[in-house]
This record gives sequence, C-alpha cells and structure tokens, in this order.
Amino acid sequence: MLMDTPRLFEPYHTYLQKTLLPSRYTHSVNVMRVMEQLALIYDLDPIKAMTIGLLHDIAHDLSPAEQLHLAASVPIPLQHTCEQHPLILHALVGAHLAADRLGVSDPVILNAIRCHGYCGNNPPLSERYTWCMRFADMLDPLRTWQDLTDQLAPPVFSGDLEQGARILVAWMVPFLENRGLPVHPNLYSLQRQLIN
Repeated sequence: MLMDTPRLFEPYHTYLQKTLLPSRYTHSVNVMRVMEQLALIYDLDPIKAMTIGLLHDIAHDLSPAEQLHLAASVPIPLQHTCEQHPLILHALVGAHLAADRLGVSDPVILNAIRCHGYCGNNPPLSERYTWCMRFADMLDPLRTWQDLTDQLAPPVFSGDLEQGARILVAWMVPFLENRGLPVHPNLYSLQRQLIN
C-alpha cells in the first residue's frame, strides 16, 4: 500500500467506522485494496481509485427512509423509479455524503461512486474508474459468488476491461431479476451493447 495512505485516509476510516456495520466497513476496505491493484493495471491514479473503493458504500447502511429523505432534501434528482430503491439509491446518496461530510470534491471520484450502481451518466473521464469500481465491488475476496469470481477475475486482472464488463453485465442482470431486485435501465442498455 502507498506509504502515505494511512494518514490520508484516516478521516474516511473514522467516518465509515461510525456509520457502517462492521461487515460493510470490512467490505469497503477490501474493495479499496482491489482498487489499488486495478489502478496499476488500468493506469488509474491510485489515490483516486482507492478513495472510490473505500467510500463507494458510504451511504449503504442508512435506512431506506434516511436515504430517501437525504435525496429529497439535497435534492438529488431521481430519473427513474428504480432509483428510489436502496440498492441503487445508496450510490447517488453516497456521492453526496462523500462531498458533504468528507469534503471530497474530485468529480472523477464522485462520479464513480454515483455510477457504480449503474445510475447517472458516465463521462469518458470516469469510465475506467467506474468499471474498475464495479469489478472491485464484486471481487472483494469475502464475496461468496465463486462462479462470478472465476469468470470475472481473469479478464479483469489481465487488463481486458471490455470482456470484464461483458461478463459482469451478463451475470448481474439475471442475478437481480431472479431475486426480484430492480435493474436500472442503464444496466439493460449495457446488456444490449455488450452482450447482443
């Protein structure tokens, strides 16, 4: 790990330890470590990548009512009904909290947090960061989706972003549908672009 990261990230760790469940905090730290590895492979700024990984679930453990209240009070525009579901809303609210509570101002970081739930627009500047964030979220070593890990890890860690995206989207859509969870229209659009 980079030598100055413990001091640099200390306020983030302190905040997350107070607001996340221990298991979610551990997940966030694991995703930060995967993002550090992916930064080398995809030529990302390592500090930006690790910050995205650490903070991506900053709003995850707020109740659905708290997330909706924050979204309404900011306000955070919700473009689709599915964005009211915490599975997707936590990414939108998370970008706001990272800026408002922790002073994160880098648009690349905030956009990758916002878009990791497949909502929002993904400017070209942030595309690699967002996809790496999505990969890292699934490749946390504590995840139990071994079938996905076995398929996803080889292309992702060999630098094949497009194949990684194709595998992730092909897995994600039926995973959500089979559990009755919302699928964002952006995810369906990606499925059409990448799979068909």
